[in-house]
Amino acid sequence: MYIVATGFGPFDRFDRNPSGDTINTLEKMNWTPRGAARIRYDVIDCAYDAADNFLETLLDDPPDMLAMFGVSGAAVSVTLERAAWNAVHATMPDVTGRVFGKTDDTPVIGAHGGIRDAHYPLELAGPASCASTLPLDDIAAALESHGASCAPSDWPGSYLCNFIFYRALREIERRGAKTRAGFIHVPDIYGDSASMTPDELTRAVQAVLGR
Repeated sequence: MYIVATGFGPFDRFDRNPSGDTINTLEKMNWTPRGAARIRYDVIDCAYDAADNFLETLLDDPPDMLAMFGVSGAAVSVTLERAAWNAVHATMPDVTGRVFGKTDDTPVIGAHGGIRDAHYPLELAGPASCASTLPLDDIAAALESHGASCAPSDWPGSYLCNFIFYRALREIERRGAKTRAGFIHVPDIYGDSASMTPDELTRAVQAVLGR
């Protein structure tokens, strides 16, 4: 099995991004899940072009599993995202200053689930949502067996996490690849109110990848 695991670099108030830091830790450990022939680790800049460029080159040699990680300031445990949405924040720029979809003729769509901010569609004719293809029940069981709490979620936000999640699922479908892909949010592990330590998060990500 060929696995790719990704995290994001710093953005906004997260000058240290736990997702990217944990991916870097695993790469330095040279850790490979049992049963995997190879694993690739990538930390992606929090930028729309960087996410698209990553996916374009990745799917030239599609993995069996693509596990994408990002930080959520609202998360208190590992959060398994069940769906990606065809929506991106209409005002929040990426780290390069780009606001995705901002053109004179791009329609602004309503918010999801009571979120009041305006959004742009990622694809004008794309489906409203795409479901994760990761084995989330198995991943939840693996996390619990390692003593890590987890929770399901149907709203991965509308920034880069949802962007790469939706784009990945759509591109995998378009190319007819067999890659199982999904997104997992992790809590902020830095600061006095952190709900997990860096070591606990590293073990939780190992559980996800080695489920």
